[in-house]
Amino acid sequence: MPIGAMLRNLGSLTQLEVLRADKGANLQRVAAVLNNLEHLRKGRIHPIDVLKAVTYSYTYSKRGVGFSTNPAIA
Repeated sequence: MPIGAMLRNLGSLTQLEVLRADKGANLQRVAAVLNNLEHLRKGRIHPIDVLKAVTYSYTYSKRGVGFSTNPAIA
């Protein structure tokens, strides 16, 4: 998945339980991509997109959507 799409869909991935703690491979893959500066450069990610991804845990928990975010990603 391209990094821009991954950033946009962090909330959906969490809601669908793709990023649960017991699914270590998925969690490691997402964390590795999000922490790789080269992926961010090649994906031409705008700093605001990164800010939105960083604040996804706060936003979704305050809305009461009904899922908990993973601290390894947030």
